[in-house]
Amino acid sequence: MKKWLSMVVIAAMLAGGIMPAGAEGEAGGVNDASEMQQGAQSPQSSGISQDLPLPAGDAAQGLAAVQTPGVLKLNLPGEYIVTDVDAKIRRLNTPTEDYVYAAYDEVNGQIDYASRMTLGEGEHYRLSLTARLVDRNGGKEFLYHEKMDLTYDQLVAKSSWEMNADTVQVTVDSTALEGYGEFDVQFLAGEGREKEWLHNRGYRGDFTLLINPSQVSYAWSTWKNGIGYIHKEKLSIDGDMTFKLNEQDLGREKAIVSLPLAASQRAYVYTTETTFQFPSGVSKLFISRGRYAMGINDELGSGTELQWHSDYREITEDTAYEFGQPGMVIESFEASRDEINADTPVRRGDFELRWVYGANASEYHAEYELKHANGARIASFNVTESEDAQLRLYAAIEPSLKSGKYLLTATVTYPGFSESLTANRSFEILGMDSNEVNGSLIRAENETGAPLQNGQLFVYEAFPYTYELETPQYYYSPIFVGEPVEPGAFFVPNAYLLAGRRYEVMIIGQASNSRQRVVYHKTITGGQGEVSFHAASLSKTIFASSHATVSDRLLLSVMSEQNGYISWPMLLPFEQNGQAVAYVQTSNAIQATAVLHDSSTDRGYYLERALRVNQGTPQLVNLEGALMRLTPPAGFQDGTIAISSSKIAETSDASEYYVNQGTTADVRYAITKDGYRYTFRSAISDIQQNVAFSVGSREVYMNDADVISAGRINQKVYTDFYEGSEKANLVKVEPLSAEKPAASEGSLTFKSMTAEGPRTITVEEEQEGLRYPNPASAAVASLPTDEENGESVLEYQLVDKDNREVGERIRTSSFDSVEIDAPRDEGEYRLQLVNQLFPDDLKSYSGQTLLTNIGQARQEKRIQLTGSAKYPVLSWGGSGELWSIGKESQRFLLEEDHSIVLDAALIKPDANYVLHIQGGVLVTGVRIPFYTQLHLTGEELLRSSSLTVAEGQAPITIILPTNLKNSARG
Repeated sequence: MKKWLSMVVIAAMLAGGIMPAGAEGEAGGVNDASEMQQGAQSPQSSGISQDLPLPAGDAAQGLAAVQTPGVLKLNLPGEYIVTDVDAKIRRLNTPTEDYVYAAYDEVNGQIDYASRMTLGEGEHYRLSLTARLVDRNGGKEFLYHEKMDLTYDQLVAKSSWEMNADTVQVTVDSTALEGYGEFDVQFLAGEGREKEWLHNRGYRGDFTLLINPSQVSYAWSTWKNGIGYIHKEKLSIDGDMTFKLNEQDLGREKAIVSLPLAASQRAYVYTTETTFQFPSGVSKLFISRGRYAMGINDELGSGTELQWHSDYREITEDTAYEFGQPGMVIESFEASRDEINADTPVRRGDFELRWVYGANASEYHAEYELKHANGARIASFNVTESEDAQLRLYAAIEPSLKSGKYLLTATVTYPGFSESLTANRSFEILGMDSNEVNGSLIRAENETGAPLQNGQLFVYEAFPYTYELETPQYYYSPIFVGEPVEPGAFFVPNAYLLAGRRYEVMIIGQASNSRQRVVYHKTITGGQGEVSFHAASLSKTIFASSHATVSDRLLLSVMSEQNGYISWPMLLPFEQNGQAVAYVQTSNAIQATAVLHDSSTDRGYYLERALRVNQGTPQLVNLEGALMRLTPPAGFQDGTIAISSSKIAETSDASEYYVNQGTTADVRYAITKDGYRYTFRSAISDIQQNVAFSVGSREVYMNDADVISAGRINQKVYTDFYEGSEKANLVKVEPLSAEKPAASEGSLTFKSMTAEGPRTITVEEEQEGLRYPNPASAAVASLPTDEENGESVLEYQLVDKDNREVGERIRTSSFDSVEIDAPRDEGEYRLQLVNQLFPDDLKSYSGQTLLTNIGQARQEKRIQLTGSAKYPVLSWGGSGELWSIGKESQRFLLEEDHSIVLDAALIKPDANYVLHIQGGVLVTGVRIPFYTQLHLTGEELLRSSSLTVAEGQAPITIILPTNLKNSARG
């Protein structure tokens, strides 16, 4: 249809005497029907005739001459028919930008790489193309994959896509595996943001991969006699080759996974990159060791299907999954007068229900109902989401809830369930509108003695996050944020000020000059009644910088004796004279931090001062004083520098930074050389002079020796590169255009410990006051991860004592370490750095590490910890010890997924053990410590895949290990 419309439009233009732009130019390669046909046929789709005649003469020339920038005609060799195309484009000027899909015109065989991305001058692009091809003569299947890097000018000038002359053929051959089920063979090309799974979609079995020489990962699956297989490995492609699937790989170094499947259920296996599926009847899997999640598809007939999904876990040993009775619990619950948020997953053993397919309204219905504690119904909320089975409630409540007790009930009906599932959550709203609610009235004045205007009250409580030290470390978290009930008056219910417990109260409001602030801080004890803050206790504190403008803000916080935050930082606006003014009352030290950027000179300023205020005495604080200059390496293009510290997240980039004398901070600096961007990290401590950073010595060498455990996979080996007297810590290399990268926008952020672990938190100022959006969802900024690095930088090869290669080459995007799969045979090995994947004129890495492969490898036994019905949500952090009777056996830390890892080799099945676990649970967003003591036999430990903690039983008398006594206190 598109071709006919094009002909009609051109014919009309010619009839009216109108020629397309450039019609008198040379025809651009569309000469006959066969070329138009190439890349356009699709046996699965259109059925459109591919033999329509082209307009003749000048009309054909005019059609060919019209070229749209970014539109490339597929000009593949004539023996191929194109049946499927997956095209993408990525802007290389922005290294963190992902690929964007391009549109494919099947009729005309053209890819429009500009369909979803605006092209711009001076930019660099990477184009990706994956196409499924069929041989015109024999019907053989091919999977073609290629990438090309182009500048904007090159892309605009290019009109067609040709297959690279270096393309080689990798033929998949499964003839050696007779009697096995269908094969799913997938190749993974690239790393980081360049990762692409090459999968011959819609066709399973032998095919040929057309690709440029490279190193790829591959994975393939099959099944036989009720057993499924997944094999993963790496493959170096140097030229044409035949890739033979063989039976030996199916049993080599595999973990056995058992799934309790019924006849109507099918198994899915998810890796972090792709998915494999198996037919019904396959309930046991032999899989290469690695990180997986399991899926169960329950086919109920009439097109109805339930999809269950487990969490990801490292599978290094035989593992049995459970699929028990269905149940659900309300998690991640938050409630206020005006809003209720809840998440209610449905689980069966190790699996959670994710999707419901093909169910009608009578089979699948989910709702929440809100009632008073006396049973009176308030509202109901239908949360049925077509195929999404995850019950989530985000509901605004109108009118607002009054003080009282409430019950939220979740009810869901699913096909295949014998009865509906329900879950309940009781909660209480506290406020001044109830005579039953007691609390404290807190009053505050501005600097003139008038009631404080536009104020906010914050109640902070201290929570421990380390227990092993003699003096536990604490972080402070806001447990209550209050608005004034009348000018200058705040009410805090006693539920947030428990009698006898210590709290930190912060009040922030406007001074009589609306750009200035009033800040009160006081430590109070719950139950003491009314508290008042008076103007006489305020000290006018002026923070001055000659480089500040009215658009800048100062971060001000009250500090603890351990030099952590008592209060999360607040914002103070600078005035036109470069001063930020606050009237402050606190007996603690305060810290002021300003991050300024002069756009006219591209200079940055990182200024911080710690001080104590004198009650009633004005103070002028010069944020500058003696400033030290920090500059990136000289003699390179586009040098930039940025600062971060233990408290403040990373600043925006600048050509140079000035910091206070005596500053301690981390520095990130970067330079561009010959099309590559090099990023380094360094640290300054108590700086006393200007610092010009360098790129360090050119020659960089590996660490001498390390020890590994035989047979352990994904084992991290620290390379510990060292160089001469001139040192620089290179952390990232990425290809870039010669254009200077856009400066990152600075944001007012800080670092703090929370119930979910270390976090970077943004502070914003709105009309209603300060706001700290989603503090629990943003992880603290750290060194770039492999995923962030994207490109691999170094390549290693493990060799034995006879210099024979062991396994495939290993690529990494980290300069600090590399993960290897340790051989099972003991002895000495060497990890050789065999290739540097970026130019070596600036930094040249070389060397090898001697690895001693010791026997008696640690047999990892992973046990998943789950919360109880009363405390279902576990929080970040924790540790514990496994004791055999009378002596300590093993220590461990709680993993990020709330699991513990024990050495099964040290556990005797017939011995008795005590498992001590300390951690935290989240209760309305606040981390509450717990301690659990479990008595188990060795056999029970080895058999357990999960354990419930934080049961909340009645107090019991226990004998604690010494370093756990503090954690169980209270």
